[in-house]
Amino acid sequence: MANTSVNDHRIRSRRDGKIYAVLKEEGELLSQLEAVAQIGSLNDFLLEMAIDEVDVARVRIGQSVYITLDAYGKESFKAMLTRIIPIKDQRTQTFRVEAEFIEAPPVLYAGLSGEANILIASHEQVMTIPLEYVKGNTVRTKDGEKEVTLGVRNLQRVEVISGLDTSDVLLLPE
Repeated sequence: MANTSVNDHRIRSRRDGKIYAVLKEEGELLSQLEAVAQIGSLNDFLLEMAIDEVDVARVRIGQSVYITLDAYGKESFKAMLTRIIPIKDQRTQTFRVEAEFIEAPPVLYAGLSGEANILIASHEQVMTIPLEYVKGNTVRTKDGEKEVTLGVRNLQRVEVISGLDTSDVLLLPE
């Protein structure tokens, strides 16, 4: 009878893993809904990212994600988008997405922070210019303002589909 009672109160995990944090002390009372510990996989890490509501419609499961982690400086690691949670966080006005590493760093720790770039389109052999040179759909050159047709952009650069050639010298907008 006493043995059954002890087994009813023994805490076990259904999977192998690593204990990241023990949240309770031995002998401390628990309710059924209280967390006792934080556990996780030894080898598999899930990347959680917040996507602005303006950008979430452009992401798809299976897209490539390039991650830089603060702990690894400028080194970049490849991942793949595996899940889009379709509920907006009202506080941050973002959607949560998840990715899994394809090329992981040699050592990972839960809670590392960094930056992620999701590849939504890829074009080869294109002309790009820094975003700060564009004002609306025009750019300023030595020969005056020129209207341009723009394509894909990231946070730093934008593709120029037409309106410029490689001999044009750009000037910053006034």
